[in-house]
Amino acid sequence: GAINLGKPNFLDRIVGSRYGMSGGYLVIDPRHQLFVTATDKGRILQPIPAQGINALHDKYMQGYEGHGVAVNSRGVEELSAAKGIPAAGWFLVTVLPTAEAFAPIQAMQQRMLAATIFLTLLIGGITWWATSWMLRRQLSPMLSAARTLVAQSDSNLAPQPLPVARPDELGELIGGFNRLLNVLSQREEALRESEALFRAVSESAHDAIVTADSSGMIVKWNRGAETVFGYPANEVVGQP
Repeated sequence: GAINLGKPNFLDRIVGSRYGMSGGYLVIDPRHQLFVTATDKGRILQPIPAQGINALHDKYMQGYEGHGVAVNSRGVEELSAAKGIPAAGWFLVTVLPTAEAFAPIQAMQQRMLAATIFLTLLIGGITWWATSWMLRRQLSPMLSAARTLVAQSDSNLAPQPLPVARPDELGELIGGFNRLLNVLSQREEALRESEALFRAVSESAHDAIVTADSSGMIVKWNRGAETVFGYPANEVVGQP
């Protein structure tokens, strides 16, 4: 008897449906080096690929029952698994292109990558906002003190103590500045009193008192100098 395997037969129950969207089945006869039948009808009773083209297929031909990934004779990377059929001396191979087999994993990886990027940006933004808020809160007394100093420097009023907002390190720094400002104010007041006393003594003295700067120009000329030298102050001040 003869069976035309190209026509409907009992093997159609095996290869009549696809595995997944693009996968399928192959029934191979290793003794005659033929595809007995296949989901792809174009392979029925066609010779199998030569040895060395597909290393995994070569293992199946040697009786290996297992699975693996390899590039087939048509240049498509496939995930395949083989199981022997001892009664016929054949073996059945199930194949599925890796593009379809690993598509869920790749999609999950892309979703994980997108989620990772989103969470990284979100955490980075929250960290930047929290850090900025903390820095503004911590440095607000210093910024307020700097603005107060700028305002005082732009005015003709005497410097005033800076407000101490918190009793922390910045508060101690501003307090130290206030103490320094107080000492400088006291010294400036003492200097003004000393200059006023010097002017009073100089103006009331009968002796000639002449004051010159470092370049030798006259800056002060008291009444005693006017009497001794006979020149009024407005004629000699600013002269060498």
